[in-house]
Amino acid sequence: MKKAIFILLLVASPLFASNIEQVVAEKEEDCEHNGLLNGFVNILTCYLEVPRAITYEVTARPRSMIVLAPVLGSCLTGIRALVGTGNVLTLGFCDKFIRGDIPEYIWDAYWLAPRPEAD
Repeated sequence: MKKAIFILLLVASPLFASNIEQVVAEKEEDCEHNGLLNGFVNILTCYLEVPRAITYEVTARPRSMIVLAPVLGSCLTGIRALVGTGNVLTLGFCDKFIRGDIPEYIWDAYWLAPRPEAD
């Protein structure tokens, strides 16, 4: 029973995180960026980088995706988790400095390649 609850929470966490973001965006009058919320969302959804990398690499470079997708996905998972932890530990004040070219949220990243690249 505990495993089923854990798997259900793991699968449903992106839905909870996206709903939290929508509620906060509606309540903020000036729509400023909230780094602390971004940190919590990145921690909750960092594991989605692996399936995102797999779907992106399948559409971009299908022959080399077996090697590239797991490596890229696990590296981006670690980076997103570290950036999210940094945002939470600094209460969201350091968000602009530690996030580089990584999209703010996982659903803002490309899940499918715009067009296939040559291997």
